[in-house]
Amino acid sequence: MDKGTVPPDGDVSMGTGILATTIIVTILADTVVALRFIVRKWIVKNIGWDDWCILCAVLGITIGMALVIVQVSYGFGRHKYYLTSHQLQEFQ
Repeated sequence: MDKGTVPPDGDVSMGTGILATTIIVTILADTVVALRFIVRKWIVKNIGWDDWCILCAVLGITIGMALVIVQVSYGFGRHKYYLTSHQLQEFQ
């Protein structure tokens, strides 16, 4: 499998930035939805179908975050030139 030419920047991994962004956005989304549920439960006294849809969306975001964590462990965020053959196989 042809890995191409050597990248000019060297073996730079963007995985840390990808993980940080994904985790921060997921935590913010979880916090906002949790606060919404608290307000709807104790102040409005009514949790509607729209709240449950939002909760399902946040669960999807959380699952997506878990998948990104696994992808970074397989080399996501690095140039393919520096990936092992096993890592390249996992991405195809």
